[in-house]
Amino acid sequence: MGVIDKTWVKLTCNKCGATETSSAVQKGSAYNIGSWSDLSPFSKFQATTKRGEDGPEVTAATCNKCKAPAKVEAGFSPP
Repeated sequence: MGVIDKTWVKLTCNKCGATETSSAVQKGSAYNIGSWSDLSPFSKFQATTKRGEDGPEVTAATCNKCKAPAKVEAGFSPP
């Protein structure tokens, strides 16, 4: 089984501008669609995630430094 897809999530604090990016991979093959890994842990943000059909999703994120909500960007191309 190899990596067949990769997604990323970028968090940006709306107040102080802190940013952090995490990614997850889907492992599988042409014969068996595999499962998604979890996102790498965030160190600058407290993030709540859930498993979505197209990979893990961040449902809420708060900056650890200033406690402000974060903007969530996600996609399949690197930020």
